[in-house]
Amino acid sequence: MIFSFFINDKECHIYTEKFSNIYKVDETRKMADNVMSFFSDALKKINGLSIKKLIFSSGPSSFTTTRISNSIAKGMKIAKDDLSITSVSSFLTYFSLSNASRGTFAIPTNCGDYYCATLSNLIISKRKIQTNNSLNKLENVHHAEKFSQENLAFFQLLSSQSELAKTNRHLITETLDQHYEFTPKYRY
Repeated sequence: MIFSFFINDKECHIYTEKFSNIYKVDETRKMADNVMSFFSDALKKINGLSIKKLIFSSGPSSFTTTRISNSIAKGMKIAKDDLSITSVSSFLTYFSLSNASRGTFAIPTNCGDYYCATLSNLIISKRKIQTNNSLNKLENVHHAEKFSQENLAFFQLLSSQSELAKTNRHLITETLDQHYEFTPKYRY
């Protein structure tokens, strides 16, 4: 069984062939406090020992969310040594979901900026942080908030096996060693 999870600031998306749910919290800090109870609930509803492959998001997203996702994957790998692990860039998931053939995808940061990447000729590149003003000057911009009702864990699973994934293998890793593409900027 494949177990896919996608965590963003206020939601934890979980998908398997037998179970699908989106757990929501009303503020970002509550996600860190509740994520283990969400996973406990999901694992009670399926046979956790039957999980053969784990797919999770490597970001970009908030630094805390990325660390939580990586920690859960590491914990599950320690508990089940034969578990296959795959991390997928959020950009790959969102571009696959949008069916866009070109354009820029924008994922909000918690600082009013956006993590952005450009898609052209099936290659996702030019990943950088953009301000809201600079984003407004670009054409063909897709926003992550548009897909808030979708189970992103399901689309993450599909995107990891898509045509777009074949041309963007650099956005998929089969290891727990994470390279944090964006260094968080803290503004006080």
